[in-house]
Amino acid sequence: MSVSYKNPDFTKIPLSCPASGPDFDEAVWSRNFEAETGSAPEAMTTRTMEQIDVPPLYTEAKGGHLAHLAFDKPGLPPFLRGPYPTMYVTRPWTVRQYAGFSTAEESNAFYRRNLAAGHKTLLPQLVEELRKRGREDIIVVIGGVIPAQDYEFLREHGAAAIFGPGTVIPVSAKKVMEELNRQFEGKLSIAIEIFQKKYHKQFMNQLISSQLDMDRLDYLKRDSFYSGVSEGNINSQRIIAMLTVKDDTLIVEEKGIYSIEEFLVARRLMYWQVYLHKTSIGAEFVLIRILARVKELTQQGKKLPMTTALRFFVENHITKETFDRHALHLFAQLDDYDIISGLKEWQYGDDWVLAKLSQMILNRDLLRVKLYKSPVEKEKVQELLQETAQQLNISEDLAHYFVFTGEISNTAYRKDEQNILIYTKNNKIVDVTKASDQMNLDALSTKVTKYYLCSLK
Repeated sequence: MSVSYKNPDFTKIPLSCPASGPDFDEAVWSRNFEAETGSAPEAMTTRTMEQIDVPPLYTEAKGGHLAHLAFDKPGLPPFLRGPYPTMYVTRPWTVRQYAGFSTAEESNAFYRRNLAAGHKTLLPQLVEELRKRGREDIIVVIGGVIPAQDYEFLREHGAAAIFGPGTVIPVSAKKVMEELNRQFEGKLSIAIEIFQKKYHKQFMNQLISSQLDMDRLDYLKRDSFYSGVSEGNINSQRIIAMLTVKDDTLIVEEKGIYSIEEFLVARRLMYWQVYLHKTSIGAEFVLIRILARVKELTQQGKKLPMTTALRFFVENHITKETFDRHALHLFAQLDDYDIISGLKEWQYGDDWVLAKLSQMILNRDLLRVKLYKSPVEKEKVQELLQETAQQLNISEDLAHYFVFTGEISNTAYRKDEQNILIYTKNNKIVDVTKASDQMNLDALSTKVTKYYLCSLK
């Protein structure tokens, strides 16, 4: 006969109950515990996600090993509040920082346990609770860092859609909204109209897709926080408070112009210091060439190891016309795991070019990137191609995977695309560049182009 264990209601326990001390008899407590639960206290020890055993009873006699709890200062052993005094002062730690305190195997095991304890536990409970309340009509969509091997389990337990890391928002959002709108019998039509600029209140589209939309305000603060580049930390709350609507157009009150100026300058700085930084460029284009090489080898008939979702898009030419529900289903499964797992396999493959490029990403040994104000001379590029081909003992055609040039550009503010309008004190609506007294603000509307050259170090 098994007896299910019930968590005690601590609100009903008398405060005078001796948890320990001279009047406490642990043997009597153990017998009572086993009589109520059907299990000995030793069998009811639980293990945390950190693999720490927690017994059902702590007494003064057994608590001697907990004396270290008094040392609660950050930066001091046993580091219960982090190894550095500033651990929680600047920003939360990343996964990589945490992983550095154990082996790769231990870290991977820990994160797998956390993942399993999250989505594989919460989703079935959520679906069951909705069923109990008679709300099976609610569609459950799950996203986040979810291993591909858990997708089948989640679908079997009620997940209508799964979106892992790396999901391209515009494409997936449109497809998902259309599918949801079909299931909801057209109840999302207004939202779709807003996205497509077909809604009669045009300022709604400006809120979600313009030069002053909420997404831009959000990602600047987010990326500034996680990159440590403080120039992107704008006063978004002030900007939102200064927004108003006039003649179906989103405008900014004149007293909020300085916040707008800060926002535009922040965008300019973040693009050149973070988004278009030469290291980011180098990594992005190496990855592009890896996928181009994978597709080229696949077309030649070579079978490369990769996930089912990635293989579908590598082996097939997908267009807007052929992007059906099956393609949407596979696209929604694509995330960082598909690429990283592929890189780990391709680095040991027979194709030297693909192996070398994959190793560059995995080992953070990227190509050298130089930026120029004018296009790179063709003679210089050709010279580097010949040197690289000779150095690596490959053809010049294959050397193009390691030597290439191009251009990058950015415009912090565009005057010809949904202008940021200022509502002046004399009831006039003017463009922000004309309303501002900052001479450099007008210069931000000028397109800045730089030319890059990627090559081996």
